[in-house]
Amino acid sequence: MKFWRMIEDNVIPDNHTIVAVLWATSKLGDVKTAADIIGYMKRFNIPMNDHVYNGLIKTYGGACLIKDVAPTHIDQYLEDIWKLVDQMEEKGIDMNIHILNSITLAYCNANKT
Repeated sequence: MKFWRMIEDNVIPDNHTIVAVLWATSKLGDVKTAADIIGYMKRFNIPMNDHVYNGLIKTYGGACLIKDVAPTHIDQYLEDIWKLVDQMEEKGIDMNIHILNSITLAYCNANKT
């Protein structure tokens, strides 16, 4: 992935770059890469903001659409979304319409009401 190539070339990503990568992971439902990105953010103290949380929620929503995904994985993705919402509340990050839309999309993709 080009994100890791940037880092190898000593280009320091900012939140805009990270959100763009999370947008790509959401389209692919690539939960592993999203987790790797969050690990990178933690290692280098890059702050989480509402855009990053929204990207993560969208990634879980995209993962619900992966062909032959196990129902237990879908349930875990939805549970993880609420853990992210709890983290936002703990950090004082306000809920916004984009995040609400992403949560709704995840539940629609999961065929859950």
